[in-house]
Amino acid sequence: MGPLGNPFVAHAFIWAPAWTETAIRDAIDRAAAIGFDGIAVPLRDPAAVPAEAVARWCAAAGIRPYATSGGRPDADISSADPAVAARGAERLALAIAKARDLGAAHLGGVLYGAMMKYPGRAAPGTRERAAATLAALAGRAAASGIVLALECVNRYESNLLNTAAQGRNFVAMVGAANVRLHLDTYHLNIEERDAAAAILDSAAELGFMEFGESHRGALGQGSVDIRGAVRALVAIGYRGPIGLEAFSTGVNDPTVGDLLSIWRDVYDDPDRLAREAKALLESEFAKART
Repeated sequence: MGPLGNPFVAHAFIWAPAWTETAIRDAIDRAAAIGFDGIAVPLRDPAAVPAEAVARWCAAAGIRPYATSGGRPDADISSADPAVAARGAERLALAIAKARDLGAAHLGGVLYGAMMKYPGRAAPGTRERAAATLAALAGRAAASGIVLALECVNRYESNLLNTAAQGRNFVAMVGAANVRLHLDTYHLNIEERDAAAAILDSAAELGFMEFGESHRGALGQGSVDIRGAVRALVAIGYRGPIGLEAFSTGVNDPTVGDLLSIWRDVYDDPDRLAREAKALLESEFAKART
């Protein structure tokens, strides 16, 4: 573990245009060369991921895999349509199995529903359906030593968990020891009145903390209060994984940009972005701890 003091995890799509074996392997090697401890491997299509091969690539590079996934409109565990909910449960079960085969101890993301802009607020019963399925599958994940980290995302990507408070309540509803909270400064910056306070209030539930800038590009060059978030993490004694995420039309192909509403080129040198973000966070954590 490097100077950060926490496992430092880079998202593969900082470098990778899309999910291809060549692109993901290159991202693994680049993240390792810069000094990251882990890499977030996107399971956008879990069935297509050669998990054993990715596990070998990570081992060869000396970096740990972290898995990330989410539901889709046609495979959503929160859906009132039994067929759609069943497909969502199958998809989540497959993602857990792939995370296991990757050798990952972590599966995060929008696991509780489809990641999309919903036409209205969540109907009564939606959270309860999602929580029941997660509770049923949490044991399967626990048997493989996997933590399920539920990401609170902004209102344009989910109508269920937008704030840390909603996330904490939902984690309690699921009621499984290996179900935790995933917070991201990009989303906190949109939805919270006070992002640092949201982190402080989530000390007991936090399982993954991700840093992303307001424009999805270089950290420290937008409106996110990086220093405030770091000080809050140090104040609660957080020693879990720290993630780094960025996306750009100059790097990612349209399938990634369309999903995340990335419409412009906010960076074109992934290695520089990753190195500078790593240096910035290491500096801020060192200051906060002294």
